[in-house]
Amino acid sequence: MSFLYTNKHKLSVALAVWLAQDDYDYAKDESIISATTLLKSTKAICLAKQNTTLSKQVDLSDLVASRMGTALHDSIERSWLSKKLPETLAALGYGNVTKKIVINPTELTSGEIPIYLEQRSIRKVGNLKVSGKFDICIDGKLGDYKSTSVWKLKFGDGQDYILQGSIYRWLNPEIITEDKLDIHYIFTDWSKQKALQDSKYPQTKALTKEYRLLSLEEIDSWITNKIQAIEDNLSVPEEQMPECTGKELWARPTVYKYYKNPSKLTRAIKNFDSYDEALIRQGQDGNVGIVKEVKGHVGACIYCNVVGICEQYQQLLSEGRIK
Repeated sequence: MSFLYTNKHKLSVALAVWLAQDDYDYAKDESIISATTLLKSTKAICLAKQNTTLSKQVDLSDLVASRMGTALHDSIERSWLSKKLPETLAALGYGNVTKKIVINPTELTSGEIPIYLEQRSIRKVGNLKVSGKFDICIDGKLGDYKSTSVWKLKFGDGQDYILQGSIYRWLNPEIITEDKLDIHYIFTDWSKQKALQDSKYPQTKALTKEYRLLSLEEIDSWITNKIQAIEDNLSVPEEQMPECTGKELWARPTVYKYYKNPSKLTRAIKNFDSYDEALIRQGQDGNVGIVKEVKGHVGACIYCNVVGICEQYQQLLSEGRIK
């Protein structure tokens, strides 16, 4: 898939070159599916593979978060590869283990502490290949750096991180030996004022949270089933593909709005999670009001590369579910 850049906000060439530059090592083998792609819906994956020459318009302003994330990862990797690493570790109080640390070793001797950075692996499943490149693994424990919003920590369940990390362990069981994952959050929208006002708000701009990975048997089953679903739908027309689920669409729940006065629909008396609950309230008011179903907005489509050819997206758009 190719990208056509637009510059709606007339960003300077000094910014535009940085934003348009993409040095990521994309796989040229069409049978390869990355770990991050595998987390997408079967429909999104298959439509993209059926339309490899599809072009997508991307505005430069929408690439800021992605490029900042890439720059952050590059900076972190350089810090571990720096000649000053022993000096840095000593300053942090780890001077006693400095000589034991080995970066990206091909062989290990007793007593060494291996640290692997940005290692890519590929494993064949059926007629396809799963590929993944993890951020860091320190002495068997996987770590992943995420530059993201506070919202992702407060309201996300971490399941996508767990799946992604579990795929990395499945790809590298000899390197990633622990069943726990450290997500190193670096917040892009952290507020010191909110931290002072709310003890449940992250108290620092960067923190680490631990998650438990799926067992190798569980993730092997999940990957096998997902690859099978992809292979089953690679050659079928879109109308025969399974539609993206509410979870895959990041869909908000449907709300049933109750209006006591049908002539005044500017504001509902109350919102209900189910139609039956709304009907009970309507009955309590003598059946004079009306109930309106409002389907929840979906958020994933704006990040999808195939919305331009997706019929489900057009349907959601016509229903007013895409902001």
